[in-house]
Amino acid sequence: MAAQGYLATVQCNEVWCSMVGGSMQELLRRRGVPRAWESGQKLVSIMNPNKYRAAEFLLRYHEV
Repeated sequence: MAAQGYLATVQCNEVWCSMVGGSMQELLRRRGVPRAWESGQKLVSIMNPNKYRAAEFLLRYHEV
């Protein structure tokens, strides 16, 4: 459908964000905990302030 002009061409890129000091230490501390994702390891990685800054930059960059 993109080739026929119905959809925009998609470009995917992976963006890596460094973790802020306290977040990285907390992530490493939780890594050895059984069922670490349920204990908050996933939340620590999701809530990385650098990830929010990168997402905000990308949203503003691609605003119409």
